[in-house]
Amino acid sequence: MFLRSLYRLKNLSRSSSNINPKHAVLAAFQPLLHNRPYANSPQPAAASSSVNRAELAKFAAIADSWWDVEGPFKPLHVMNPTRLAFLRSSLCRHFGKDPFSAKPFEGLKFVDVGCGGGILSE
Repeated sequence: MFLRSLYRLKNLSRSSSNINPKHAVLAAFQPLLHNRPYANSPQPAAASSSVNRAELAKFAAIADSWWDVEGPFKPLHVMNPTRLAFLRSSLCRHFGKDPFSAKPFEGLKFVDVGCGGGILSE
């Protein structure tokens, strides 16, 4: 199976010059992703939900007050200017950007991971 995927990759890259090399690799190795190479490996578990209904209800109940800057989450909103100043100076120093420019993050891409509900990133 692996050798067949390598052969497909070689032929895909030759067959058309407009195929992105990254996509050619994915296309060539796709059979490996969907076939089980070992007969004794267990079948994948049935898809199940990880949604916790109690947590969902809890956050639905506070949704209206989440963005109220004078509400129960005011401390999170008040901290934002300090957090943003720290992020701006740290990122600009790391990437050699001017922290005083109008668009100091121009050309950079960000991923928001675990910010606490989006209060900072929004």
